[in-house]
Amino acid sequence: MLYSTLRLIASHLTFRPESSDRFASCTTSAAWNPFSTVAFGSFRDRTQSRKFRTCISAALSATLDLTSTPLTIDDFKGGWETTESFYEAWTRQHTALHIAPNDLISDKGDEVYNALRLRGVRNVLILGVHANMCVLNRPFAIKQLTKWGFRCILVRDLTDAMYNPQDRPYVSHQQGTQLVIEHIEKYWAPTVLSPDLVRAAHSN
Repeated sequence: MLYSTLRLIASHLTFRPESSDRFASCTTSAAWNPFSTVAFGSFRDRTQSRKFRTCISAALSATLDLTSTPLTIDDFKGGWETTESFYEAWTRQHTALHIAPNDLISDKGDEVYNALRLRGVRNVLILGVHANMCVLNRPFAIKQLTKWGFRCILVRDLTDAMYNPQDRPYVSHQQGTQLVIEHIEKYWAPTVLSPDLVRAAHSN
């Protein structure tokens, strides 16, 4: 986990599955979920991606009937804090991001579900951007994983929101991010700070 480059890793989720009910236990692998870049050769041809695609299917759990109120921030316009038009400027993953041999790469919910279930993973630490978009809403993200019965935990100091202070409720970007985190804590998942994780891991 590269904390110092979090803002540079746009629209990614990093899953750190655990081997026991204690979320501070030693991690076994990570599942990287790159947004709209997984088709590039640097991802699709990696062994870590092929392992996902060849994984056998796990029995799908009953989906929990969970709902929440709308977010308290207005991200309808995409949350851009610039007048520039949106375009896909990226062509690869950040070069400082190390993907280990035992890690997995996918952008598909069923592949992530299969990998987690078949490895007996129950607790999932989630970090990355953006909290009100990919982190919360993608088919392998907090909402869907929680509905599938996984215990998601958001690392709240390693995320950010797509929010423009020019939009409702007209607060600072930092306050907008905090509102999203509070929404996740209320309806979907508890949160933790990364220093607490590090200390807990070192104590085991």
